[in-house]
Amino acid sequence: MTRPTFGAGLAAAIMRRRGLVVMTWVLGCALLLPNARKIESVLSVAARVEGSESATVEAQLAQRFQSPFAHAVVLVASGVPSPSEPAGRDVLRALVDSLHRTPGVTRVLSYLDGRDPLFVGSGVGGVGGTYVVVGLDEHHQPDLLLDTLRLTTRRLAATLRRDYPGAALRWTGEAALNADLRRVSAADARSAEWRALPVTLLLLFVAFGALVAALLPVAGAMLAIGVALGMAALAGQVWSLSILLQNVVTMIGLGLGIDYSLLVVQRFREEMRAGDDPVRAAREALRHAGPTILLSGSAVAIGFGALALIRVNELRSVAVGGLVVTGASSLSPDYRSASWRGRPAV
Repeated sequence: MTRPTFGAGLAAAIMRRRGLVVMTWVLGCALLLPNARKIESVLSVAARVEGSESATVEAQLAQRFQSPFAHAVVLVASGVPSPSEPAGRDVLRALVDSLHRTPGVTRVLSYLDGRDPLFVGSGVGGVGGTYVVVGLDEHHQPDLLLDTLRLTTRRLAATLRRDYPGAALRWTGEAALNADLRRVSAADARSAEWRALPVTLLLLFVAFGALVAALLPVAGAMLAIGVALGMAALAGQVWSLSILLQNVVTMIGLGLGIDYSLLVVQRFREEMRAGDDPVRAAREALRHAGPTILLSGSAVAIGFGALALIRVNELRSVAVGGLVVTGASSLSPDYRSASWRGRPAV
Protein backbone atom coordinates (compact mmCIF):
# COMPACT_ATOMS: atom_id res chain seq x y z
CA MET A 1 0.00 0.00 0.00
CA THR A 2 1.47 3.33 -1.05
CA ARG A 3 1.65 6.17 1.41
CA PRO A 4 -0.34 9.29 0.53
CA THR A 5 1.69 12.18 -0.76
CA PHE A 6 1.81 15.55 0.97
CA GLY A 7 -0.54 17.00 -1.64
CA ALA A 8 -3.05 14.16 -1.28
CA GLY A 9 -3.04 14.37 2.51
CA LEU A 10 -3.44 18.14 2.49
CA ALA A 11 -6.25 18.03 -0.06
CA ALA A 12 -8.11 15.34 1.89
CA ALA A 13 -7.74 17.26 5.15
CA ILE A 14 -9.04 20.48 3.60
CA MET A 15 -12.02 18.74 2.01
CA ARG A 16 -12.94 16.98 5.26
CA ARG A 17 -12.90 20.31 7.08
CA ARG A 18 -14.17 22.53 4.31
CA GLY A 19 -16.90 23.87 6.59
CA LEU A 20 -14.25 25.08 9.02
CA VAL A 21 -12.25 26.56 6.15
CA VAL A 22 -15.31 28.42 4.93
CA MET A 23 -16.04 29.82 8.40
CA THR A 24 -12.41 30.84 8.86
CA TRP A 25 -12.44 32.79 5.61
CA VAL A 26 -15.80 34.38 6.39
CA LEU A 27 -14.52 35.47 9.80
CA GLY A 28 -11.23 36.71 8.33
CA CYS A 29 -13.05 38.72 5.65
CA ALA A 30 -15.42 40.19 8.24
CA LEU A 31 -12.45 41.38 10.30
CA LEU A 32 -10.09 42.49 7.53
CA LEU A 33 -12.21 43.87 4.70
CA PRO A 34 -13.51 46.85 6.74
CA ASN A 35 -9.87 47.75 7.47
CA ALA A 36 -9.14 47.72 3.74
CA ARG A 37 -11.33 50.82 3.37
CA LYS A 38 -9.04 52.67 5.79
CA ILE A 39 -5.83 51.80 3.95
CA GLU A 40 -5.52 55.26 2.36
CA SER A 41 -5.49 57.01 5.73
CA VAL A 42 -2.58 54.95 7.14
CA LEU A 43 -0.23 55.13 4.16
CA SER A 44 2.32 57.91 3.78
CA VAL A 45 3.44 59.63 0.60
CA ALA A 46 6.71 61.27 1.63
CA ALA A 47 9.91 59.25 1.52
CA ARG A 48 11.33 58.28 4.89
CA VAL A 49 14.59 56.61 5.86
CA GLU A 50 14.63 55.21 9.38
CA GLY A 51 17.40 56.74 11.48
CA SER A 52 18.07 59.52 8.98
CA GLU A 53 18.92 63.07 10.08
CA SER A 54 15.62 64.57 8.91
CA ALA A 55 13.52 61.85 10.58
CA THR A 56 15.46 62.31 13.83
CA VAL A 57 14.96 66.10 13.81
CA GLU A 58 11.23 65.71 13.14
CA ALA A 59 10.88 63.26 16.02
CA GLN A 60 12.86 65.54 18.36
CA LEU A 61 10.71 68.55 17.49
CA ALA A 62 7.52 66.64 18.19
CA GLN A 63 8.57 64.62 21.24
CA ARG A 64 11.39 66.42 23.05
CA PHE A 65 10.61 70.05 22.30
CA GLN A 66 6.83 69.64 21.95
CA SER A 67 6.87 72.01 18.99
CA PRO A 68 3.33 72.93 17.85
CA PHE A 69 4.67 73.23 14.30
CA ALA A 70 6.42 69.85 14.03
CA HIS A 71 3.58 68.97 11.68
CA ALA A 72 2.13 71.97 9.87
CA VAL A 73 0.27 73.15 6.80
CA VAL A 74 0.00 76.59 5.21
CA LEU A 75 -3.20 78.43 4.38
CA VAL A 76 -2.79 80.92 1.52
CA ALA A 77 -5.40 83.68 1.41
CA SER A 78 -5.57 85.56 -1.89
CA GLY A 79 -7.94 88.18 -3.21
CA VAL A 80 -8.31 89.78 0.25
CA PRO A 81 -6.83 93.03 1.60
CA SER A 82 -3.24 93.04 2.79
CA PRO A 83 -2.88 92.45 6.55
CA SER A 84 -0.92 95.72 6.72
CA GLU A 85 -4.28 97.47 6.18
CA PRO A 86 -7.01 97.63 8.86
CA ALA A 87 -9.52 95.76 6.67
CA GLY A 88 -6.94 93.07 5.98
CA ARG A 89 -6.20 92.64 9.67
CA ASP A 90 -9.91 92.17 10.37
CA VAL A 91 -10.10 89.46 7.72
CA LEU A 92 -6.95 87.78 9.03
CA ARG A 93 -8.21 87.90 12.64
CA ALA A 94 -11.44 86.17 11.58
CA LEU A 95 -9.41 83.48 9.81
CA VAL A 96 -7.10 82.91 12.77
CA ASP A 97 -9.98 82.75 15.27
CA SER A 98 -11.80 80.16 13.15
CA LEU A 99 -8.66 78.05 12.76
CA HIS A 100 -7.97 78.17 16.52
CA ARG A 101 -11.42 76.72 17.15
CA THR A 102 -10.85 73.82 14.75
CA PRO A 103 -10.15 70.50 16.52
CA GLY A 104 -6.64 69.17 15.87
CA VAL A 105 -5.01 72.58 15.41
CA THR A 106 -2.17 73.14 17.89
CA ARG A 107 -1.25 76.73 17.03
CA VAL A 108 -1.63 79.36 14.32
CA LEU A 109 1.18 81.72 13.25
CA SER A 110 0.31 84.80 11.17
CA TYR A 111 1.09 88.48 10.55
CA LEU A 112 -0.82 89.30 13.74
CA ASP A 113 1.89 87.64 15.88
CA GLY A 114 4.75 89.96 14.95
CA ARG A 115 3.83 92.14 11.97
CA ASP A 116 6.49 90.30 9.96
CA PRO A 117 6.50 91.72 6.38
CA LEU A 118 7.11 88.19 5.04
CA PHE A 119 3.42 87.53 5.72
CA VAL A 120 2.35 90.40 3.46
CA GLY A 121 1.64 89.60 -0.18
CA SER A 122 2.20 92.01 -3.04
CA GLY A 123 -0.82 93.10 -5.01
CA VAL A 124 -2.60 95.95 -6.75
CA GLY A 125 -4.86 98.28 -4.80
CA GLY A 126 -4.01 96.82 -1.41
CA VAL A 127 -5.42 93.40 -2.34
CA GLY A 128 -2.28 91.39 -1.73
CA GLY A 129 -3.40 88.59 0.55
CA THR A 130 -1.39 86.75 3.16
CA TYR A 131 -0.65 83.27 4.47
CA VAL A 132 -1.02 81.49 7.80
CA VAL A 133 1.06 78.63 9.24
CA VAL A 134 -1.15 76.09 11.02
CA GLY A 135 0.30 73.49 13.38
CA LEU A 136 -1.37 70.07 13.44
CA ASP A 137 -1.76 67.63 16.30
CA GLU A 138 0.39 64.57 15.52
CA HIS A 139 -2.14 62.30 17.22
CA HIS A 140 -4.78 63.06 14.58
CA GLN A 141 -4.86 61.65 11.06
CA PRO A 142 -3.68 64.37 8.61
CA ASP A 143 -6.34 63.45 6.05
CA LEU A 144 -9.16 63.90 8.53
CA LEU A 145 -7.68 67.16 9.81
CA LEU A 146 -7.33 68.48 6.27
CA ASP A 147 -10.97 67.60 5.56
CA THR A 148 -12.07 69.56 8.63
CA LEU A 149 -9.82 72.52 7.80
CA ARG A 150 -10.98 72.63 4.20
CA LEU A 151 -14.61 72.54 5.27
CA THR A 152 -13.92 75.46 7.60
CA THR A 153 -12.13 77.52 4.97
CA ARG A 154 -14.79 76.81 2.31
CA ARG A 155 -17.37 78.36 4.60
CA LEU A 156 -15.08 81.30 5.34
CA ALA A 157 -14.31 81.84 1.67
CA ALA A 158 -18.02 81.91 0.82
CA THR A 159 -18.52 84.59 3.49
CA LEU A 160 -15.52 86.63 2.32
CA ARG A 161 -16.70 86.66 -1.30
CA ARG A 162 -19.64 88.80 -0.32
CA ASP A 163 -17.23 91.68 0.21
CA TYR A 164 -14.26 90.43 -1.86
CA PRO A 165 -15.45 88.52 -4.95
CA GLY A 166 -11.94 87.28 -5.75
CA ALA A 167 -11.26 85.83 -2.28
CA ALA A 168 -9.77 82.33 -2.26
CA LEU A 169 -8.42 80.16 0.60
CA ARG A 170 -6.11 77.32 -0.43
CA TRP A 171 -4.03 74.83 1.55
CA THR A 172 -0.47 73.77 0.84
CA GLY A 173 2.47 72.23 2.68
CA GLU A 174 3.80 68.69 2.99
CA ALA A 175 0.80 67.29 4.86
CA ALA A 176 -1.70 68.82 2.41
CA LEU A 177 0.26 67.66 -0.64
CA ASN A 178 0.65 64.16 0.80
CA ALA A 179 -3.07 63.91 1.54
CA ASP A 180 -3.95 64.95 -2.02
CA LEU A 181 -1.34 62.66 -3.59
CA ARG A 182 -2.57 59.75 -1.46
CA ARG A 183 -6.13 60.20 -2.62
CA VAL A 184 -5.21 60.65 -6.26
CA SER A 185 -3.02 57.54 -6.13
CA ALA A 186 -5.80 55.50 -4.54
CA ALA A 187 -8.32 56.74 -7.12
CA ASP A 188 -5.93 55.87 -9.95
CA ALA A 189 -5.39 52.37 -8.52
CA ARG A 190 -9.15 51.77 -8.37
CA SER A 191 -9.58 53.13 -11.89
CA ALA A 192 -6.84 50.83 -13.19
CA GLU A 193 -8.52 47.82 -11.57
CA TRP A 194 -11.86 48.55 -13.17
CA ARG A 195 -10.24 49.06 -16.57
CA ALA A 196 -8.31 45.78 -16.35
CA LEU A 197 -11.12 43.60 -15.00
CA PRO A 198 -13.41 43.63 -18.09
CA VAL A 199 -10.51 42.67 -20.37
CA THR A 200 -9.40 39.93 -17.98
CA LEU A 201 -12.94 38.62 -17.64
CA LEU A 202 -13.35 38.53 -21.43
CA LEU A 203 -10.13 36.54 -21.88
CA LEU A 204 -11.16 34.07 -19.18
CA PHE A 205 -14.60 33.67 -20.75
CA VAL A 206 -13.01 32.90 -24.11
CA ALA A 207 -10.65 30.39 -22.45
CA PHE A 208 -13.29 28.58 -20.39
CA GLY A 209 -16.43 29.15 -22.40
CA ALA A 210 -18.49 29.59 -19.22
CA LEU A 211 -19.29 32.73 -17.26
CA VAL A 212 -19.07 31.17 -13.79
CA ALA A 213 -15.70 29.59 -14.56
CA ALA A 214 -14.45 32.97 -15.78
CA LEU A 215 -15.75 34.77 -12.70
CA LEU A 216 -14.09 32.45 -10.15
CA PRO A 217 -10.45 33.52 -10.77
CA VAL A 218 -11.44 37.20 -10.81
CA ALA A 219 -13.43 36.82 -7.59
CA GLY A 220 -10.49 35.01 -5.97
CA ALA A 221 -8.11 37.79 -6.98
CA MET A 222 -10.39 40.54 -5.67
CA LEU A 223 -10.85 38.66 -2.40
CA ALA A 224 -7.09 38.26 -2.00
CA ILE A 225 -6.55 41.98 -2.68
CA GLY A 226 -9.18 43.00 -0.12
CA VAL A 227 -7.80 40.70 2.58
CA ALA A 228 -4.23 41.82 1.85
CA LEU A 229 -5.16 45.50 2.09
CA GLY A 230 -6.91 44.78 5.39
CA MET A 231 -3.78 43.15 6.80
CA ALA A 232 -1.63 45.98 5.45
CA ALA A 233 -3.89 48.54 7.16
CA LEU A 234 -3.25 46.78 10.48
CA ALA A 235 0.49 46.71 9.81
CA GLY A 236 0.35 50.42 8.98
CA GLN A 237 -0.68 51.13 12.57
CA VAL A 238 2.74 49.85 13.68
CA TRP A 239 5.11 50.73 10.81
CA SER A 240 5.29 53.68 8.47
CA LEU A 241 4.18 52.34 5.08
CA SER A 242 4.28 54.08 1.71
CA ILE A 243 1.41 54.62 -0.71
CA LEU A 244 3.33 52.33 -3.09
CA LEU A 245 1.97 49.39 -1.08
CA GLN A 246 -1.54 49.88 -2.45
CA ASN A 247 -0.40 49.72 -6.07
CA VAL A 248 1.83 46.70 -5.40
CA VAL A 249 -1.00 44.80 -3.73
CA THR A 250 -3.35 45.55 -6.63
CA MET A 251 -0.84 44.59 -9.32
CA ILE A 252 0.51 41.44 -7.64
CA GLY A 253 -2.90 40.44 -6.32
CA LEU A 254 -4.54 40.47 -9.73
CA GLY A 255 -1.70 38.51 -11.30
CA LEU A 256 -1.19 35.87 -8.61
CA GLY A 257 -4.84 35.62 -7.64
CA ILE A 258 -5.98 34.90 -11.18
CA ASP A 259 -2.98 32.68 -11.93
CA TYR A 260 -3.41 30.50 -8.84
CA SER A 261 -7.19 30.34 -9.27
CA LEU A 262 -6.76 29.22 -12.88
CA LEU A 263 -4.63 26.28 -11.75
CA VAL A 264 -7.36 25.04 -9.42
CA VAL A 265 -10.35 25.81 -11.64
CA GLN A 266 -8.81 24.28 -14.76
CA ARG A 267 -7.87 21.09 -12.91
CA PHE A 268 -11.34 20.90 -11.38
CA ARG A 269 -12.96 21.14 -14.82
CA GLU A 270 -10.71 18.39 -16.13
CA GLU A 271 -11.69 16.09 -13.27
CA MET A 272 -15.36 16.84 -13.82
CA ARG A 273 -15.06 16.01 -17.51
CA ALA A 274 -13.41 12.73 -16.50
CA GLY A 275 -16.56 11.76 -14.61
CA ASP A 276 -15.68 12.56 -10.99
CA ASP A 277 -18.27 13.96 -8.61
CA PRO A 278 -17.73 17.59 -7.47
CA VAL A 279 -16.20 16.71 -4.10
CA ARG A 280 -13.72 14.23 -5.55
CA ALA A 281 -12.95 16.61 -8.41
CA ALA A 282 -12.20 19.41 -5.94
CA ARG A 283 -9.98 17.08 -3.89
CA GLU A 284 -8.02 16.03 -6.97
CA ALA A 285 -7.69 19.64 -8.09
CA LEU A 286 -6.24 20.54 -4.72
CA ARG A 287 -3.97 17.51 -4.69
CA HIS A 288 -2.36 18.43 -7.99
CA ALA A 289 -2.51 22.25 -7.93
CA GLY A 290 -2.18 22.92 -4.20
CA PRO A 291 1.52 22.03 -3.71
CA THR A 292 2.42 23.95 -6.87
CA ILE A 293 0.64 27.05 -5.58
CA LEU A 294 2.26 26.82 -2.15
CA LEU A 295 5.72 26.31 -3.63
CA SER A 296 5.28 29.21 -6.05
CA GLY A 297 3.90 31.47 -3.32
CA SER A 298 6.82 30.61 -1.03
CA ALA A 299 9.34 31.52 -3.73
CA VAL A 300 7.63 34.86 -4.35
CA ALA A 301 7.43 35.54 -0.60
CA ILE A 302 11.16 34.90 -0.18
CA GLY A 303 11.90 37.53 -2.82
CA PHE A 304 9.71 40.12 -1.13
CA GLY A 305 11.06 39.15 2.28
CA ALA A 306 14.55 40.21 1.22
CA LEU A 307 13.27 43.74 0.55
CA ALA A 308 11.95 43.99 4.11
CA LEU A 309 15.54 44.13 5.40
CA ILE A 310 16.17 47.48 3.70
CA ARG A 311 15.53 50.44 6.00
CA VAL A 312 13.71 52.59 3.45
CA ASN A 313 9.96 52.76 3.92
CA GLU A 314 9.18 52.62 0.17
CA LEU A 315 11.03 49.33 -0.30
CA ARG A 316 9.79 47.97 3.01
CA SER A 317 6.25 48.88 1.98
CA VAL A 318 6.67 46.99 -1.30
CA ALA A 319 7.90 44.01 0.74
CA VAL A 320 4.97 44.12 3.16
CA GLY A 321 2.45 44.50 0.34
CA GLY A 322 4.00 41.67 -1.65
CA LEU A 323 4.13 39.35 1.36
CA VAL A 324 0.53 39.83 2.48
CA VAL A 325 -0.99 39.62 -1.00
CA THR A 326 1.10 36.55 -1.89
CA GLY A 327 -0.07 34.82 1.28
CA ALA A 328 -3.70 35.76 0.66
CA SER A 329 -3.51 34.64 -2.99
CA SER A 330 -1.90 31.32 -2.07
CA LEU A 331 -4.57 30.54 0.51
CA SER A 332 -7.56 31.83 -1.45
CA PRO A 333 -9.86 28.74 -1.62
CA ASP A 334 -11.63 29.07 -4.98
CA TYR A 335 -12.41 25.35 -5.05
CA ARG A 336 -15.06 25.87 -2.35
CA SER A 337 -17.56 27.31 -4.80
CA ALA A 338 -17.27 24.13 -6.79
CA SER A 339 -17.42 21.62 -3.96
CA TRP A 340 -19.38 23.17 -1.11
CA ARG A 341 -22.89 22.26 -2.27
CA GLY A 342 -21.92 18.99 -3.83
CA ARG A 343 -22.65 19.96 -7.41
CA PRO A 344 -20.56 21.44 -10.22
CA ALA A 345 -20.31 25.22 -10.34
CA VAL A 346 -18.22 25.47 -13.51
